[in-house]
Amino acid sequence: MFILTFGFAPLILAPLSEVFGRSWIYLGSAWVFCLFFIPQALATNLPTMLISRFISGIAGSTAVSLVGGSISDVWADHERGLPMALFSFAAFAATGLGPVIFGPVEYHYDFRYITWILFGVSGAFAATLPMLFTEPVLFSFSLWIGVVWAVLYLELESVNLVFGGIYGFNLEQSSAVFTTQVVGAGFGLAIDLYCDTHYKKQVSRRGPEARLYSAMVGGCCLPIGAFLYTFTAYKCIHWILPAMGLTILYTGMQLVYLS
Repeated sequence: MFILTFGFAPLILAPLSEVFGRSWIYLGSAWVFCLFFIPQALATNLPTMLISRFISGIAGSTAVSLVGGSISDVWADHERGLPMALFSFAAFAATGLGPVIFGPVEYHYDFRYITWILFGVSGAFAATLPMLFTEPVLFSFSLWIGVVWAVLYLELESVNLVFGGIYGFNLEQSSAVFTTQVVGAGFGLAIDLYCDTHYKKQVSRRGPEARLYSAMVGGCCLPIGAFLYTFTAYKCIHWILPAMGLTILYTGMQLVYLS
């Protein structure tokens, strides 16, 4: 339920921020995201957990949907490359670090400990819809990035199935596999910084499309990484190959997100 909202909530929240301002959306989402960890931690039945995760996911999607506009508010066109690259690196790397850090917590204790920790951490940091459908470029990129995020979370769910079910990894070992996302985010950051030098040289002639060098690389990395991860996940093949596939896949995801 949490992941599902990441695909749909930004379609509403992002345009609303253009109409009512980003501050109210950020502040409201931060409090909702924080407070709805409480029912998740105290839940004694599945409906409570699902509803809480759904609402929490709506609030959590704000960081994904508004960051592009926020960065454009602060930096000029030719200055946005590095800030956006650093944000994207943080977003993807942190998603990979989460299971590495909290996997042992769940393994040795209980998922409720994780929820209370996240509640504490989140508490400490406590245009309109027609625009989406009348701007073909905006719609296309939103759809593309939505698919990428969907694939990302499908891959996150599959890691324990592949490395635990096929290669016999325990929970702690499977959690360590998520470091591939950190490595992939690092590669994505390095590639984007390199492409940013070409952007600065070409922007006067090509305009905003000069920013798409990294997207071209990412568009190639996505299918290559997915193919390698999928078709090398066999017991007779060393686990390093699907791990390499994940790294390439995550590199492509970050580069597409940066586009």
